[in-house]
Amino acid sequence: MIEAGEYVRAALQLEEVLKNSPGYAAAHNDLGVLQFRSGDHTGALAHMLQALRLEPANTAFAENIVDVCRTLGLDQQASEMEALLAQQKQGKDTAQGHRIVGGIDFDGLRSRPVTDRQSLIAWYWSAHPRFRFLKSVPPDAKILDVGAGEGGLVFWKEWLEPHRPDLMLYAVDQRKADLYDRYVDFQICNLDQERLKFDRAFFDAVMLSHVLEHITDPGDLLKGLRGVMKTGGEMYIEVPTLESMDFPPRTEFTKVGIPVPTVNFFDDSTHRRTFGLGELRSLTESAGFRIIESGAIRNRYAEDTLMIQGIAHKDEELCTYGIWSRLGFAHYVIVGAM
Repeated sequence: MIEAGEYVRAALQLEEVLKNSPGYAAAHNDLGVLQFRSGDHTGALAHMLQALRLEPANTAFAENIVDVCRTLGLDQQASEMEALLAQQKQGKDTAQGHRIVGGIDFDGLRSRPVTDRQSLIAWYWSAHPRFRFLKSVPPDAKILDVGAGEGGLVFWKEWLEPHRPDLMLYAVDQRKADLYDRYVDFQICNLDQERLKFDRAFFDAVMLSHVLEHITDPGDLLKGLRGVMKTGGEMYIEVPTLESMDFPPRTEFTKVGIPVPTVNFFDDSTHRRTFGLGELRSLTESAGFRIIESGAIRNRYAEDTLMIQGIAHKDEELCTYGIWSRLGFAHYVIVGAM
């Protein structure tokens, strides 16, 4: 019927089919082909993308999407889809034709439509409790960034809504990064050996992300941080889960073309130990805090797309976000200083 050119009648029949069976991937694809041939390229793309979401391993659906994207001038999206097709056609590492590591079927992932890399990263971080914590601290807050790394919180202040130019950032780390000159002040020290230099009851908030697992005496560090925090101030703590100690090592992922620096807790040789949420509660309460919020760190909406785009573009950052989310690599607590 489609080949005979009876576009209108065929389209009406397919629309009727989809009313009763909205999960029928082939019908979405065929309707998309009809709409494409009749000039409705935008409608065609919507149905073709839905077909591919329902059957992500169907290369014919993906090839149709490439054609529509090229017609619409969406060259970046077309190139990304072609990269995914190339990955699928290279051959797989398992007898079933799928790369499965750590329980993740990397060739059965289902992508969401995404316009560009920055939008995808924004999806991830806008729902992340670490980002939400920073954006929701009180006006004009003094924030201590412990284990500040490269100083990325400087950019978070102005990235996405709400913009927070009012925040006053202070950094602590073992090495100085260039961006620390954009903090109000910083301290370079070994937290296992040195005390914090800041005044007592000085900070409104503390960020302590992926630091405790590197510390010899976490309880002592938490007590020191309580000393420099105002009563009522809040601290965000993030650490790997206990389950991460049983995840496959990173080499299991890299050998099948999936770039990621850390998956198993022991992939990082500087890790000492980690903590369950119950242990974090006991540690923080002993140091003078109360639990306000806690939970796992997941982004079920974005994680498959992060992994698909990360693998296609050999993007270590995207792969890490997606794999950590899917496996449940980290969890967090937010505590209040009593």
